Amino acid sequence: MNKGSKALLILALMMLFTVHLSAQLATANPQLQVTVGPEASITLGGTGSPYAFTQTGTVFNNYTLNLPFTYKIRTKKVGGSGSLTASFAADFAGAASGVGPKMATDLTYSSSTGLSGVTAQSNKATSVGASLPVFTFITNQHSADGGTAGSIDWVLLNKPSFETDVYSTTVVLTISAS
Repeated sequence: MNKGSKALLILALMMLFTVHLSAQLATANPQLQVTVGPEASITLGGTGSPYAFTQTGTVFNNYTLNLPFTYKIRTKKVGGSGSLTASFAADFAGAASGVGPKMATDLTYSSSTGLSGVTAQSNKATSVGASLPVFTFITNQHSADGGTAGSIDWVLLNKPSFETDVYSTTVVLTISAS
């Protein structure tokens, strides 16, 4: 390679390097935003449906049932609230149309949870279709990220007047947050 070719090669490399050095670098700085609102969910736990009442102890002791669940809740920071309610679309019905327990006279319940600030309830079931309060949530209420355990303990009277049969009903749990 002659002296002129070498100079031309060096000049070309310098220009390429200069062009590369003068290249522009652009950046973008978008702002990301999320609106976190009140939310609530519930998942049943335990052995699954059907959940069966059991009797322990002596004859004519009441029937009991523990209904475990896990819930997630987030209420508004200011002015928020929420609730968990239970309702029954129908009374207990026997497989053979027996005369058995009635919601309004024979069923009581109490609820429990480990989450502070939650008002648990203990009451007598009223009537079919009525919303029974289970929990009341306060402003800025937060469950654990993986959910918080709760339960409803049901007590069903065991009256001699009930006819032998298998009785069932469906409870609907509704959780809400605002």
